[in-house]
Amino acid sequence: MPLTVSSREELLAVSLAEAKRQLRVRHAEEDDDIGRLIDVATDVVEGITWRCLIRSTLQLWLRRFPCGREPLYLPRPHCVSLTSVTYTDAAGEEQELDGVVLGKRSEPATIEPARGSSWPSTIGLPESVCVTYVAGYDDAADIPKAIKQAILMVLGRLYLSREDSLDDAGRRTAERLLSRHRCNDSRIADLLNQE
Repeated sequence: MPLTVSSREELLAVSLAEAKRQLRVRHAEEDDDIGRLIDVATDVVEGITWRCLIRSTLQLWLRRFPCGREPLYLPRPHCVSLTSVTYTDAAGEEQELDGVVLGKRSEPATIEPARGSSWPSTIGLPESVCVTYVAGYDDAADIPKAIKQAILMVLGRLYLSREDSLDDAGRRTAERLLSRHRCNDSRIADLLNQE
């Protein structure tokens, strides 16, 4: 897969206390199970929204850069910072690209070559380009309320029917709740399916 998570903070998108309140659980015997379900519910919501909720270091692996000065779109917003851009040049040598401009205000975030330059040529093999960046929210309190509510709703469904997966009605409800937070950009899909 061209997008990998190299590290992820140990943060819950919703607290154990919030989850237990949603589930109406007052004892501590299931705390570990509920914590695990919070992680699963967060993964479901991240999958629906194509967002990174928990602060993570991501690596985007590509065969080549876009043409000329076209922007390179970074999957999984909320982009915080750019760590590095490395590539294998046409001679087979690994290089680090300096002077890349990060555009964080748009969703998805973009990177572009420095003013007056264009993207370099690569060897053109899989994983010739690696863009390492940090995405996700600083704190669970920064996550939009509708997203947190969707996590709690998915968590409730998973808790009640532990043997079953999220049913169609639950998934449709979560998708409606998350519709305005979804970052499903065709440019990202094209980038991730690069041949």
